[in-house]
Amino acid sequence: MEIVFLRKNFSYYCDVNEKHNQFTSRVNALFEAHGVKNLTMDQVAIDLGISKKTLYEMYRDKAGLIWEVLNFRLHECKHTPPENINAIEFLMHIRKTIILCIQEMPAMIIQDLHRYYPGILQNYMRQKRMHILSAMRVNIEEGIVQGLFRKDINPDLVARLYILMVEAVLEQRGHEDFQKLNELITYHVHAISTQKGIDFYHNHVMPKLKTDE
Repeated sequence: MEIVFLRKNFSYYCDVNEKHNQFTSRVNALFEAHGVKNLTMDQVAIDLGISKKTLYEMYRDKAGLIWEVLNFRLHECKHTPPENINAIEFLMHIRKTIILCIQEMPAMIIQDLHRYYPGILQNYMRQKRMHILSAMRVNIEEGIVQGLFRKDINPDLVARLYILMVEAVLEQRGHEDFQKLNELITYHVHAISTQKGIDFYHNHVMPKLKTDE
């Protein structure tokens, strides 16, 4: 009896969670079409086919709705790296994630967030940065074990410096010049790699970067 009850509860939770994700995905599309500032909670409720009361039960206010959408976007721009890749190949995975996050965020949304919801934008950027930082730190540690990265580097410091450099390059170039991002990766690899790592990068990774340009 208890097991049946738990299964029903789990099924109900999954259904509710799925519906919530569908709503968030739809609101994301509305933000892309109308912008963050111009879209009202009344318009959202009408488009979703629910009452404003139900909408506010799901999202505490417009700021909460925006935060949910940004988290949804962050999840959508992630992709699973191929299996059995080494630490240098994983840098290409990080590169692709960064590019996806940039390309899939319309300039209108960024402008609205920067002007009307700067706190939410800062928190979103911080969360995205921490996600990449964690992945970079682990990757550097694995690269040391694989003999691709030097043993005398500080994984946490190197990961933080790399993220700062990436953000500086993308901000300076208007978020579009990914050639500069490729140059930064080359600089980064040369700075932290053993000769084994450098050789692998030039023989197996750089040709792929040139193909992507």
